[in-house]
Amino acid sequence: MAERNSMLKGINDIKTVHTIKKAAAQQKGSNDFLRLYMLEMERTRLISEKNKLIQRLEVIDGRLSAIREVYAESLEGFEAFRSYNGNRYVDDVTVPGFKTMPFDY
Repeated sequence: MAERNSMLKGINDIKTVHTIKKAAAQQKGSNDFLRLYMLEMERTRLISEKNKLIQRLEVIDGRLSAIREVYAESLEGFEAFRSYNGNRYVDDVTVPGFKTMPFDY
């Protein structure tokens, strides 16, 4: 009979809210692990974002250099006829018999 009583569960074996919370309490080190994991995930995300921005910057630099080349080509042809003097353009080629005068509006 004593053997049978030891095999049966009694009131003392029932888990209460207090004992469940105590068993589920986190260890101190697990919080640090979670923090390190989140920092690693953020680091990975930022590295990925940085690489995307670098690629985008390369595309922008390429487009800017193409625009500079177009400006340089158009200015080469333009400079054959005009030169920059101060804040206005002056004709290089003058036609004999004509006098140029500035006209202000």
